[in-house]
Amino acid sequence: MDFYSWLFDKKVKGVNVSIDISIGDYWQLAQPVLRENELQRPRVAAKGKPYQLLQRDLIEGCVMPPIIVALKRNAQANIDEVLAGLRNGVIPNAERDLLAAEIERAFNSREVLILDGLQRTYTIGDCIAQLREERPGQLDTFLARKIRLEVYVGLNKTGILYRMLTLNTGQTPMSFRHQIEILYHDFLDPGRLPAGLAVVREADARRARGAGKYKYADVVDMFYAYSTGRPESIDKQNLVNKLGELEFLEEYDNVNSDLTSLLVVYNRFVRHIESIANDWEFDLGELRSVFPEAVVDRPFGTDVASLFERVQAMTAFGAEAKRLIRQKQVGSLEELSALLTRSLFSDAPSLALNELVLMLDEVAKKATKIGTAQREIFQYSFRSLFNSDSPTFLDLSTSWREGQRKFESLN
Repeated sequence: MDFYSWLFDKKVKGVNVSIDISIGDYWQLAQPVLRENELQRPRVAAKGKPYQLLQRDLIEGCVMPPIIVALKRNAQANIDEVLAGLRNGVIPNAERDLLAAEIERAFNSREVLILDGLQRTYTIGDCIAQLREERPGQLDTFLARKIRLEVYVGLNKTGILYRMLTLNTGQTPMSFRHQIEILYHDFLDPGRLPAGLAVVREADARRARGAGKYKYADVVDMFYAYSTGRPESIDKQNLVNKLGELEFLEEYDNVNSDLTSLLVVYNRFVRHIESIANDWEFDLGELRSVFPEAVVDRPFGTDVASLFERVQAMTAFGAEAKRLIRQKQVGSLEELSALLTRSLFSDAPSLALNELVLMLDEVAKKATKIGTAQREIFQYSFRSLFNSDSPTFLDLSTSWREGQRKFESLN
């Protein structure tokens, strides 16, 4: 491993180091990273022939652009002190030696994250497999060939995400949802959630189906709505704009336990509705006994879990929870949780929930922005449900009608 250029990145307060490494050594480093790193994406199916061409060219000896990696945060215990002592971004030789030793140690322990070049890394593996099968005599020569890495040291999770968003050199860039999962990874540990509550990441390659199962990105959207007081999802342009502000790099390092607390409170509320809804499932025939002309082409949800464990309801809840706390109607999320478990159906649960499905379907047929309209119906309904001055306070039968009335009066 040969170290060359050392550059200080003032934006993310880290050091970028240029390294030449043999393909064989890099592949030994990369294999466990690809298998064991929970933040790393699975392989993306290549469209067309660019990776086939790259595979052929690599075997023939082409030089590809540098693969960019970063040391994982737990591998940098001894690096922060070194970086704190740098003056004006100048990296003296003694500090370079210290950083080089830490990089080698992190490489040996496989504490590395691939920021850019994941698909090229998979292609290197394809080259090795092809040579081993078709031309074993050339394999050693291929493994001894040098490639270039750029290694970032000293980056926190936010700095890593910032670099992922700004590099954008890959032909199959990391999805926005996965980037968000990485940003919030330290603040929501799915392995430490209460029993019966699960969060599914994009990298898990599973779908969030069933009671108590939520998409990671939807949970983050609910927290974003809670942070802003608006039932909106965080979008890529918004995040890129915020990442462009230096303050953001400190703001997201201070996220507290509210992210997990909000999810736990919301799940407790949904499970409460489920427990008093008498195993409700959407029934068009039963709905038509009250509304003979009712037509529901695509039910928003067919049971309590599928109705409320979706981003439209979750962001509306987050926004209204923040409003209650700001207006000092409740003092905390835990206090809100105790309040919500007192909510009841004043009429048959099936009537109220079938009617809510009808409302959401009707607005989907009329609105130009379906998701936004459905969020607003949930928002006004939750406001009616939570407001102690409202005649529909804690009434799960009438609050949806009041929410629809409020939505229609404003649209």
